[in-house]
Amino acid sequence: MAGFITVNALPTIIASASDTNICLGDSVTLIGSGAENYSWFNNLGVQQDSIVSPNQSTAYFVSGIDTNGCIGGDNIAIFVTSCTNPIANISSSKIFVCITDCINFTDLSSGGTPTTWSWNFYGANPSSSSAQNPSNICYDSTGTYHVSLMVSNVFGQDSIYYSNYITVDSCRVIPIEFMIPNVFSPNGDGQNDIFTVTGTNLNSVSIAIY
Repeated sequence: MAGFITVNALPTIIASASDTNICLGDSVTLIGSGAENYSWFNNLGVQQDSIVSPNQSTAYFVSGIDTNGCIGGDNIAIFVTSCTNPIANISSSKIFVCITDCINFTDLSSGGTPTTWSWNFYGANPSSSSAQNPSNICYDSTGTYHVSLMVSNVFGQDSIYYSNYITVDSCRVIPIEFMIPNVFSPNGDGQNDIFTVTGTNLNSVSIAIY
């Protein structure tokens, strides 16, 4: 007696969502379709729809069983963004330099991730930059100089201004001139009784007599 085997096609399961790009703290509804019964992974249960509030970008998988007992599955990714504007902050490799020295600056902004940067380096060369972490910012004149940074993304912007942030010194070597007596006769006659070193640009003198 001949028998027949019926082969049924696998169900086409579709995972969709009310939105695939959300802000941190928002909720989204996951929707399964194409089957009779559903099971969401990520510990979401066996319902057809599921509401989730991920705190980071996450992929969700759903499996479904049709009326023939055949199983299929699909997945969907939900992308999470902080949705906040950045809070500007900076650091630098140096704050005290000599003329012609160069400095590297680093963006330390917090909050939302910046997408644009606008630096101003007063008295420096170059005097501005749109890089996230500009380098080789050089100073050719002595003085104290300001630095500012404005950062922004699609959610807003913020700026910070440091007054007199960089100090530039000449750092030149000052010549020292001095005279040491070659005669010392402390006998109370008023001549060469005191051994005195004189000169210019002297801060201190240390002498050893053997």
